[in-house]
Amino acid sequence: MLLPSGRLLLPRAVASTACRSASASASASSSSGPPFRVLFFGTDEFSLATLSALDRERQRPQGCVSHLEVCVSPKGKKSSPSPVSAFAARQGLRTHEHPLEVAEVVETEFHLGVVASFGHLISKKIIEAFPR
Repeated sequence: MLLPSGRLLLPRAVASTACRSASASASASSSSGPPFRVLFFGTDEFSLATLSALDRERQRPQGCVSHLEVCVSPKGKKSSPSPVSAFAARQGLRTHEHPLEVAEVVETEFHLGVVASFGHLISKKIIEAFPR
């Protein structure tokens, strides 16, 4: 997880710890603090631990995630959805297919992008669409 301060947390970091760190970083800068609007980039079983932690945080009444959407790999020739796509559908999370358009990030006003085992390069334009 890349925090507004530029600090990197490992994918298995607990969401509440990440939220406290993000909150402290946001307080020290001009960025807004939690709750955050998060766009998650992931594909496989490995990334589900991170997505699941973010979703639990979204569901908590005082959680630091207010809104969560998911960017997934294009389905292509696969007949079954990826583990992340299936989880997002079960949880009612909006999904986007990679590659994203910058407008999708800007219009939804995401605060953070969280990447875990995504398998694709994320363009500089998309990265720069998130506030710093």
